[in-house]
Amino acid sequence: MILGIGTDIVDIRRVERLLLAHPHVAIARLMSPAEQRFYRNDICLGFAKIWAYKEAVIKASSGRLLFRDIEIEHDSNGAPRVSVADGRSAFMSHCGPPALSQVTWHLTLSDELPYIFAVCIAECNSD
Repeated sequence: MILGIGTDIVDIRRVERLLLAHPHVAIARLMSPAEQRFYRNDICLGFAKIWAYKEAVIKASSGRLLFRDIEIEHDSNGAPRVSVADGRSAFMSHCGPPALSQVTWHLTLSDELPYIFAVCIAECNSD
């Protein structure tokens, strides 16, 4: 069952202005240490991608998750995966017992600079 679909588009020029004005605060509020390490070679592009990913996830959760609840991990091929900090969040409870943690997050991103576009589909895997 599809629980939600979310999209977001980010203009990297806006991110550049934000990071010039408040680099440490902005990065600390949006990106986990692991996300910062993954994008250490281009933190501005990474920040924009993480912003788009997380906004899409938040929208797919109907606003029940927050930036701090979400971490974007990458597999060995670089494909993104969503990790939700609290497996028993209010959003997950929509699947109902016993499937509280059976949410699959389908995440994809496309970039045509200066724009980055992310899509997230939240799916409940209960039978």
